[in-house]
Amino acid sequence: MTAKTIEYFYSVASGYSYLGAGRFYDLAARSGRQVIHRPVYLRIVLERTGATQFQDRHPARIRQMVEDLGTTGAYHGIPINSDPSHHYDNIEVAAGMAATLILQGRDPAMLSFLMQQALWRDDRSLADTTVLDDLASQAGLDGPALRAEARGEAAQDLLQKNSLEAAERGIIGAPTYIVEGRALFGQDRLHHLEAILAERL
Repeated sequence: MTAKTIEYFYSVASGYSYLGAGRFYDLAARSGRQVIHRPVYLRIVLERTGATQFQDRHPARIRQMVEDLGTTGAYHGIPINSDPSHHYDNIEVAAGMAATLILQGRDPAMLSFLMQQALWRDDRSLADTTVLDDLASQAGLDGPALRAEARGEAAQDLLQKNSLEAAERGIIGAPTYIVEGRALFGQDRLHHLEAILAERL
C-alpha cells in the first residue's frame, strides 16, 4: 500500500465497524487518504487467531460486549440496538455484494455502512434478500444483479483471501485500520489513527 492509503479490514455485520464507520470515512476524507476496503468473514479471522466465536463465548463476555456497544453508541450519539436478534444470520450474500463492488472497481462504503446500520440500528436480517435489495436501492445499486454475483467464486474467494490474509498479518478483529505500517484494532483507536495522520504520533 502507498503512503496515501488506509487499509480497512471490516465486516458488514460488525457492530463495532458500524460504530466507527462514519467517523472513519470522515477522517479519511479530511486527511486525503484513499480507503482500501478489505471486507472479511470474522469467523475465519477469529478461528485462525485463536479466539472463541461470538456465539460460543461465556454469557458474561457476551453481556459485557452488548453493554459496551450500547454505551459506545450513546457516547457518540449513534443509535444502536446492541443485541439484535439477527446478529448471527448468514451474511454470505451480503458480504459477497460488497466484495462484488470491489471486484467491479466500485466503492462499497455506502452499501457496507447501510448493511451495518440495518442490522445494528434497525435489527433487519442481512440474510433477507428483500432487505438486501432495499439497501442496494438506497445506495443507488442494482440489488438483484449484485446478489447474482455475490455467491460466485470470485466474490467469495476475495472474502476468503482477505480473511486469511488478515489472520496471517496478526489482525484479530474488526474494524482494523492499517496506516504507515501500523495496525490499529477497534473503533476506539480512531483517535490514534487521527494522530498518526496528523503526524502527531
